[in-house]
Amino acid sequence: MSSTQFFTYLTYGTRDEAWKIYGTKVGYLHLDAGVLPQDALPWSHEQLPTDFQCIYITEGTGWFSVDDKRHRVLPGTVLTLVPGLHYSYGPDAGSGWTEYMVGFQGEYPEELQRLGYFPPESVVRDVGFRDSLVGIYTEVLEIVKEQRSGYQHLIGSQIMVLLAKIDYQIQQGSQMQGYELELIEQVKAKFQEHIYATLDIETLAGTMNVSYTMLRDIFKKYSGLSPYQYFLQMKINKAKELLSEGNLTVKEVSFKLAFDNPYYFSRFFKKKTGVSPSKWNGKDIPTDLDFMT
Repeated sequence: MSSTQFFTYLTYGTRDEAWKIYGTKVGYLHLDAGVLPQDALPWSHEQLPTDFQCIYITEGTGWFSVDDKRHRVLPGTVLTLVPGLHYSYGPDAGSGWTEYMVGFQGEYPEELQRLGYFPPESVVRDVGFRDSLVGIYTEVLEIVKEQRSGYQHLIGSQIMVLLAKIDYQIQQGSQMQGYELELIEQVKAKFQEHIYATLDIETLAGTMNVSYTMLRDIFKKYSGLSPYQYFLQMKINKAKELLSEGNLTVKEVSFKLAFDNPYYFSRFFKKKTGVSPSKWNGKDIPTDLDFMT
């Protein structure tokens, strides 16, 4: 059991402020199931923060408190926070947790707030797991780690896309029926239980008293992916975590996640991330699979 964490405050100047949106801080945290969250969330208890924040929980369950109101947090939750909002949040003990966070300021988000984009009653919103959102957060993290000249403009542009995609997903999700959302949560939980195993999704659909066709259509509506594609994406995200820890070879990660063929795993990983698994997160993990990717 382990945890992976990255967090940094960002500097900015008048040129960055003129861009009308710029980053103030960036964070990433992953806790394995069973790891206690004490002192693991350095940015989770802020006294009246002065920036806007978008926090995306992709794995684990937990809680979020604001204005003496406590909300339940499930995988796929986005927390959209505004300056002056006194809040705290964190994972349930032992549940595991994966979180992406970006803080930002500028005239652009301030204007969005004036137009009602950040309504106080919608701080906690369910958008489901979205690979496109994870991709934006990952890109921001990589930009921040390099911090080349002009990087704030890149971050600001990425945050604008992030806000647009979150708004789009919320509008799409509002069109879904309650039973559809409940079914999706049940299936996602099953996927998480079988992350290290194979799963016959047609059989799973039957156990939930729906046809595979109906389950596929609901998942397409929810995420743009079929249930099987969604399950594979969850496995790839878990592979990223395992590879980042550096304790397993590419082949061992492949077998741990129940891919029948490590060569297929390596190709699929590169297709989804843009890099081979041996190069993930800048680490050079010895493998005999690279020539296949």
